[in-house]
Amino acid sequence: MRKFNLTLIVLLCISIGFNVAAWMKLRQSGQDRTDSAQKAVLDAKASTANDVEELRKQLAAAEKHNEDLRQQIGQIANGAPPVAPAPSAPVTADDSTALREKLKKLYQILEQGPLGERDTEEMTELVPFFMELWPIFVSPSKDPAKYARVIEAMTEVSMEVYGLPLSAEQKNGLSELVGAAQSALARVPRSPASERLMSELKAERELTGHILDLLTPEQRQKAAEKSLNSSWEGGNTEWISREGAASQIAEDWIKRYKLDENQRPLVEATARSYAETLSRLHDQYQAQYGYAPISGLGQDPAKRDPYAQVHAFDYRIEALQAQMEALKQLEGGASPEQQKLLKEKSVQEFDFMNSTYFKQVVEPEK
Repeated sequence: MRKFNLTLIVLLCISIGFNVAAWMKLRQSGQDRTDSAQKAVLDAKASTANDVEELRKQLAAAEKHNEDLRQQIGQIANGAPPVAPAPSAPVTADDSTALREKLKKLYQILEQGPLGERDTEEMTELVPFFMELWPIFVSPSKDPAKYARVIEAMTEVSMEVYGLPLSAEQKNGLSELVGAAQSALARVPRSPASERLMSELKAERELTGHILDLLTPEQRQKAAEKSLNSSWEGGNTEWISREGAASQIAEDWIKRYKLDENQRPLVEATARSYAETLSRLHDQYQAQYGYAPISGLGQDPAKRDPYAQVHAFDYRIEALQAQMEALKQLEGGASPEQQKLLKEKSVQEFDFMNSTYFKQVVEPEK
């Protein structure tokens, strides 16, 4: 069974890279200090030992933090429902300033050019920030206030970096939009999991569309060219191949909802029907817009669709609705425990990976 989850792969690679970088820093620092210690007095040696020990502590803390994040991402990927949202701590002026400074640095790095041309050390420094943002976009209703705050800051800061800052009127309009989105997300039910995801997608789709309408044509086009949201708009999508798609989906359902082997014939038939529906839906969006519905791959880099993110949400909403209808067919013969899992387990979104476009991303033309 061949499955692809690009977002998780990217996050894991970033996390591993961060640990490797920290380890190299420790090793180099230790070596440098060992060399200098050979020439230093006893007091200098003691100071060096303290510095190395401090680096070891920092590395251990970083590894523990990354492991905690990996576990959280793994729980989401395996369908564990997010915990009920806790009230956000009061936001101070320092918190807001720190968020905007990190975003400013991020957008400045993105302005440098293709991924391979960006400063590796600077990207490594932003790894904890990426990891902090990830859960917000996976389940925005978990902390609606933080989600709204991040979206507002991302919009304002990105336009500032791109030399097209929002006007005072636009900022007021943006504040109203994210406030409405925060209220909508705060009303999202925690269960059933499928309804929670559907409500989140609709709230995000509405906010994204309104923000794009708020921007000028020049701002919209610039945002499309430099889009950061495309990194998140696929949510926790499982990228699968068209060949054998039904069996891949069926296996996920059997594992996720702990279905029995005697239920396999019904599961496989239902998965086959859903895979066919998803395939038709994917082709419909591809034909209508000229690019892959979620990733946006296939667009002309010089003329990207400013509303591609909105179309991605529309596609995900239709695809999720089709899967919800398919899963209902499994409830009839399900045990009480299975029915509970069908209700509470997070729904895994699926989409087809276009191998041609994927190759272009992984191996860009030189």
